[in-house]
Amino acid sequence: MNKNQRILLTAIATIVITGCSEDERLARLAQESVQQQRSQNEEMTRLNREVAEGVKRLVESENESRKELTSLQREVQCQQADVGVQRDRLESERKEIARQRYRDSLLVPVLHHAGLLLVCILPLLLAWYLLHDWRSEPQDDLAISELLIEEFASDRPRLLPPGATAPSIEHRDQERLPEPDDPAAFHDETVTL
Repeated sequence: MNKNQRILLTAIATIVITGCSEDERLARLAQESVQQQRSQNEEMTRLNREVAEGVKRLVESENESRKELTSLQREVQCQQADVGVQRDRLESERKEIARQRYRDSLLVPVLHHAGLLLVCILPLLLAWYLLHDWRSEPQDDLAISELLIEEFASDRPRLLPPGATAPSIEHRDQERLPEPDDPAAFHDETVTL
């Protein structure tokens, strides 16, 4: 038995023991007490139902929030995995750029010095070529000149057709001009004047 029922039974027992005059008053008091007890019991039942419904809604909302939290955690993990992959890709690109810059930093001075050396050597090569070509030209010209002289002077030319040679110049006896080295020849001419 609960506490309210004991109080009710105690009140009823007290009414019965005290008598009738007081019986009416006690009966009314007992009725009021029973009615009050009933309304309190109904109120408690209603409150218990509301608490039960509140607890049920709380449990449902907690389950729903746990599901949402679990899905959010999965999304965060997926995003973290994507960020990790992107970070790794970015790091590999950074390393490749660093290697390329290092190679370029080594290659630039080498190419600069090679270009400078080429610019310095080109005039020397041009001078050597011109000097070498200048020396070889007279030999070629000399060989060609000798070949042409032999061809024109020979009775049987090998390069020119037989009838294509120019008529030869006849040799006339002319006075021989004095040679510039002969002082006597100049001396005689001055006397005859």
